[in-house]
Amino acid sequence: MAGRLALPAAGLLAALRCGRAGGSGASGPRAGEALVEASALECSEVDWKGLPAVELSDRGGQDFARVLPSIGGTVGSLTLAGAEVLLPLGSAEEALENHIRYHKSGMLLPWANRVAGGRYSYFGKELALDINDAAHDAAIHGLLEGHGMQVASCSGSSASLVYTFTGEEAPNGGYPFPGLSVRLDYKLEGGKFVLSVHASVPLQAQGPVPFNFGWHSYFKVSDVSQTRLEFDRRGGRQWRQLVTDANLIPTGPTELFEGFNGSDVIGGTPSRPTYWDNGFVSVDPSADTSPKDLEVRVRGPGNAPAAVIGGDAGVFRFVQVFSGSEKVFNESAVAVELMTCATNAYNTGDCSAASMYIQPGGSWAAEINVALEASQDEL
Repeated sequence: MAGRLALPAAGLLAALRCGRAGGSGASGPRAGEALVEASALECSEVDWKGLPAVELSDRGGQDFARVLPSIGGTVGSLTLAGAEVLLPLGSAEEALENHIRYHKSGMLLPWANRVAGGRYSYFGKELALDINDAAHDAAIHGLLEGHGMQVASCSGSSASLVYTFTGEEAPNGGYPFPGLSVRLDYKLEGGKFVLSVHASVPLQAQGPVPFNFGWHSYFKVSDVSQTRLEFDRRGGRQWRQLVTDANLIPTGPTELFEGFNGSDVIGGTPSRPTYWDNGFVSVDPSADTSPKDLEVRVRGPGNAPAAVIGGDAGVFRFVQVFSGSEKVFNESAVAVELMTCATNAYNTGDCSAASMYIQPGGSWAAEINVALEASQDEL
């Protein structure tokens, strides 16, 4: 994939500047650089296999999260109640290649999923992004994963990372919007992992900035084929599957979807589970009776506790499910991606209630949480 540089761990560390976000002078950090000096902050910043990491813990170490600032704030590991919830990144080499190949628990912005042909129109101006999903002729999963973030704050159970776009992240001017500022807040609290996302555009920006967000959370299970997903249908909520073309780009129509009901397993065999790489959209019959939040449950085989990922139902109406980890990289996990917009929204504008654009002087914020839920036998 052109435009993304996978440096050796030592080379990456050498390329990053140490210091606090918001510093000034020649020794201070610059936009897009990460912090690596553990002693510079009073928090659990560590050297993890040659990469800078922020490690959070809560409840006596039962809950643990590792965040990688130099990989765009990717969550490299998450444990709740002593159980590994997300598929972990196991080595520096894997982490450095993650944004190129698998996007395990990566932060997908300023767009999530695919932009067809890597091209979109910005108020009549045609812009081109790098094609980093050649198999589907698309630009996929945004720009942040390939860049380092600064550590703005850190404590034993929470941390904040920041990044300010320069307008040069996409080669050939594909995303020419300097000043877009992003802050990611991570927190372990009461048995939950909470990810808060904040984005803002400076008042002096020359126009609205296209922006959408998704989190590529890969939930670890022992056997994908025997895993059950459950879409939230409280209050009569319905789900519709996005009809796509051969490149997995939505064509417009949607179909009523009654699967992922919490009872039926994904199916297939342990080595070749039924393959899903599909988008869905939630539809609430009434704003008055429907819950304000949206949840998706991932329950592995047997009496394994369910991982529950949730967010604001009006913000995260779109969900992508990917069950092909065994086929693609020989690991057992199911990706459930909460997204603010549909695939190819840069060309269709198909987004949740909020606009796809952040206006000059404007801001946007959302929150995703993950928790474990005991099996029915344990309740």
